[in-house]
Amino acid sequence: MAQNAENEVLKYATEEAQKRAVVLKRAIEAACVGCRLNLTVYDGKIGFVDQSLGRIVFLWEAEYSMQDHEWN
Repeated sequence: MAQNAENEVLKYATEEAQKRAVVLKRAIEAACVGCRLNLTVYDGKIGFVDQSLGRIVFLWEAEYSMQDHEWN
């Protein structure tokens, strides 16, 4: 019985995290369109591709962890 409750809590938490991820994805897509950039993955980093040049103009490697932030 306790295992089922734990599974339900984990399922709910996962669904909520997925919803937040979808919101973030939409925001990133809108920002890319607004800046006329595409995204790619290059050498394990996020690459920003200028559409008119057809080349990567910036690489971003995240330098933070979730532990660095306090969440309410």
